[in-house]
Amino acid sequence: MQIIDKTFKKFEQAKETFKKAKAEKTFKKAEDEYLEILESLFKVACASDDYEKVFKFLKVIQYEGNNFTKSQVKHKIEMHLLGGFGYKQNIVKARQLVQEASNLGLTSANV
Repeated sequence: MQIIDKTFKKFEQAKETFKKAKAEKTFKKAEDEYLEILESLFKVACASDDYEKVFKFLKVIQYEGNNFTKSQVKHKIEMHLLGGFGYKQNIVKARQLVQEASNLGLTSANV
């Protein structure tokens, strides 16, 4: 199992713990762990050369976490779409994601 697969599995487990914690009042600890593992998955995905798998995972996590994380993930997907890495090149969708990243506060995202 590749490191990206292991990290994604940790992300899924943390997400479930996070959801349960909302009901159990242990929210803050679970939220911190969830965001830490989400950031770890993002970093591992960015470092991977398995573009197809990276693109798949980025699409899953693009709506997860806080606005900073969402903007970073959308920007990374946009870069993959512009270059056609792991997915068919789609400049229109890439421009849309740049705008979304910008709207979430990513100052380096420009249309």
